[in-house]
Amino acid sequence: FSTARNKSFAPYNIFKWRGEGFLSTFKNLCLNGVPLLIVFASETGAMYLVNMLIGKLGQNQLSAQLVVAQYQDLLMVPISACGSAAQITIANSMKGNKNNIVKYGNAAITLSLIIPAAYTILSLAIPRIVMYPFIDPNDPNNEQAVKFLDNDKLLVIAGINLSLTAVRMVSAQSLMGANIIGWPLVVNMLTTWIGVGAGYALGFPGDYGIVGLSLGLGCGLLISAGAQGIYWRYKASNLASEQPVITDQLVSPRTPLLTTVQQESSNPRPLIFSNNGNVQGERSSLLSSYLVNEQVQERENTFQSPPKRKWSFCSIM
Repeated sequence: FSTARNKSFAPYNIFKWRGEGFLSTFKNLCLNGVPLLIVFASETGAMYLVNMLIGKLGQNQLSAQLVVAQYQDLLMVPISACGSAAQITIANSMKGNKNNIVKYGNAAITLSLIIPAAYTILSLAIPRIVMYPFIDPNDPNNEQAVKFLDNDKLLVIAGINLSLTAVRMVSAQSLMGANIIGWPLVVNMLTTWIGVGAGYALGFPGDYGIVGLSLGLGCGLLISAGAQGIYWRYKASNLASEQPVITDQLVSPRTPLLTTVQQESSNPRPLIFSNNGNVQGERSSLLSSYLVNEQVQERENTFQSPPKRKWSFCSIM
């Protein structure tokens, strides 16, 4: 307090109040943050409900799910890294050349699928070795849990679900990098609850237990991954094909330039032209024609008419 009251610091404005516009800033943060809070709380609640349902199935199935959850948490790290890299790279590309955003998104999706695919193959080929770091398959007390992981292929199902999660997450973050926020959040929230409902139907009324619950969650992930991937390809292709729009200020000088070039070919009078096609002075006829042709060629190469886009329901997102 005494330092803040010291007049020696006054010229540096270190302790100056900077609360102007605080309420409007707080309001904007709430308007943007509350929808995100609702979406994330919904997905977290869905996962909490899934874990609660698995606990109702019994101790052995819960033990098997704990093994699967350990691998899921571990393998989600590189998947999240690929998604974040895609989001940052695409966001930077949106400021300049958009031609490569499709390549960036597809490369990130491909990289994110490598580790889940390897995990799925190992779980199918040598499941007991895969589960060994977290549970002893030779312990008689773990016989039922090992049966769910090995015989019922719960590890393989988890690997497939993880691959679908990778496609969903990286596609959604790529869309966010392209400044498309609403679609991925809403789709993820809805499909998560669709998966929970399908998992409950297969796990309890269908009497498939934890395997049915995992398959139901996989159905929701499949819908989400397909919707996010297709929408990403659609929006990325449209963004990559967009060209700078020609304004009247850029188009209007073009006609005088072309007209003056035609006049120059029939009139050998030495002229020099400005950007708007007006005569400024006299020089050699060769230099005048060269400058005009250079200006016309540059404008034709730089500014092209944007492609016509058909209206669709997805364009509102």
